Order: sequence, then C-alpha cells, then structure tokens
Amino acid sequence: MGAVGPSMTERFEERKRLLEKNLVKDKSSDKYSEISYILPVQKEKIKRVVSSPVTHVGNLCNAIDFLVPEGTEVYAAADGIVTALKDDSNIGGPDPKYWYEGNYVVIKHNGESTGYEHFRYKEIVVKVGDFVRQGQLIGYSGNTGYSRGPHLHFEVMEFFGPGDEDYVTLKARFRDFDAYETISR
Repeated sequence: MGAVGPSMTERFEERKRLLEKNLVKDKSSDKYSEISYILPVQKEKIKRVVSSPVTHVGNLCNAIDFLVPEGTEVYAAADGIVTALKDDSNIGGPDPKYWYEGNYVVIKHNGESTGYEHFRYKEIVVKVGDFVRQGQLIGYSGNTGYSRGPHLHFEVMEFFGPGDEDYVTLKARFRDFDAYETISR
C-alpha cells in the first residue's frame, strides 16, 4: 500500500492557516452577479440566511446558506445547463472530514454558474447535460457534507480557468431580495 496523503481535515486546516497568513490568494470578489436570480428556495421556508466566516473563506467568501427544513424544494435560480452533480452521499456533520461528502448541483448560465449543495441522498431530480428553466425543481435540500444543520448552500461562480477551483464567487443579485442585508454571521 502506498503512502497516505493528508486527511481532509488536515487539508482544510492547512488552507485556513495559509489564508489567515495571506500565503494563499483569497479569490474573493466584491462584484455582484450580472444575472438577476430568483431565490432557489421559497422565501416562506427560509428560517435565516447566514454566511459562515469559518467555512466561507477564499473562493467561497460570497457563498450564502439558506437555513431551510430538510426536504425543502430547491429550484434553478436561472435558465442553464447542469454541468456537474453528486447525489450519492448519505453522510454529513459538523466536522471538516465531511467537506467532500455534500451532494451538489452546478448549473452553467451565460458567463456565470450557480452551485447548490447539501441535497438529500439521491434526491436530485436533474442529470448532467439537462437544460433547466428558471424555477424548475432540481432537488430537495438535506444535510449532507460539512454541515451544522439542514440548509441549502448557494453560490454564484465566475470561472477564470479550467480547474474545479478556478473561480471566484460573486455576490448574488436576487429579484426582490437582498440576501446580504439579511445575513446573520
């Protein structure tokens, strides 16, 4: 058996340490999205909107979490093509070891992409390559991955390279809702 690399917890802690010491470029942006999105969950289901200063660092700095009950319907925030998804995890918890265990969907729009994470196990109802319409059901929220409780993680991404991490998050512009004014930290 070959050498085992650092654990996910160790990688997370190392990245956090390097960010704190400014040794890793913080890929943040104060720029707002060009697209005006609809909320990915019904406004009435939102208990709170948060952005964690612990986990939403680096290229996740503008990500937001909608605290909603598990099983809440999640909708495409704009028209686009599903470019990636994961729906095979049924584990999660408040430990960085679950960082890569969250079920997610990524939808590409005109120059921007949206990411949705923490879906229930096998409860994503779209497939990679599907064209989705704004407001179309894409799945049901859950509590998979690195999560302290049921919620929908949402981010607007602008890619600048070919890698999965080659993006910045933009501040999401929603119709009739200013998420950044309602954020609890």
